[in-house]
Amino acid sequence: MKNLFLSIFTIFMCNGILRSQELTVEYNFGYGAFCMREFKNALNDLKNAGQVNNLKITDNFSGNWINQAKVSIELKQMHQFGLSFEYMNTTGQLAVSDYSNPYKAVLDASGTKLGVFYRITPKVFSKKTVRPYFLLSGGIVLNDVKASEDLVIYEEKTAGLREKITGINSFIEPAIGAKIRLNKYFAINISGGYQLDLSRNLNNKIQSREIEIEDLNIAPTWSGLRFNAGVILYIPLRQ
Repeated sequence: MKNLFLSIFTIFMCNGILRSQELTVEYNFGYGAFCMREFKNALNDLKNAGQVNNLKITDNFSGNWINQAKVSIELKQMHQFGLSFEYMNTTGQLAVSDYSNPYKAVLDASGTKLGVFYRITPKVFSKKTVRPYFLLSGGIVLNDVKASEDLVIYEEKTAGLREKITGINSFIEPAIGAKIRLNKYFAINISGGYQLDLSRNLNNKIQSREIEIEDLNIAPTWSGLRFNAGVILYIPLRQ
């Protein structure tokens, strides 16, 4: 009997909440700056190791475009709870080119962010066309790092280092932004924030006798500023 009353209570509660809820599907395209301190230091160490003459850093893990998708429930046009997915990548590269011995070493890092988020709009703006908000998200980053090395000696290509390393970071990301509600079903979204990596990890080490680094035990640091713009689709859960 107790379970029956609890079930009936839950049904009535959900019924009342659903009347003021909307399902939102969101896509954002933006730019991220990535710290990558350890990767940048490792690239510089390789450059200064002197194993190949006239090496230059041609890519140094610069910021790059990011793609983001969110699915959430919005309650009373003020509170949003949901899931987020994001993809980002960056590259570091050393290279030298002459007529006889072109050389290239590449460290390519990509991260897939899986997280949860909470977004709140102050009540005074909840019915306005422009609705500023505060957003807090957190979760994990699935790291995928590929290292490669190629040397061409008199038109004969010699493959050196070939490594693929995976690992998991954890992160937290506060942000502020605004939704511009165009109509019942669509809104434009803009936001800016900062991702902070709480932990960093790669599962194994890069080893290369060719460049005489036996233990390059480093992990990507995705911390940095984030800027996004996109669209939100609203789907009423109760007509």
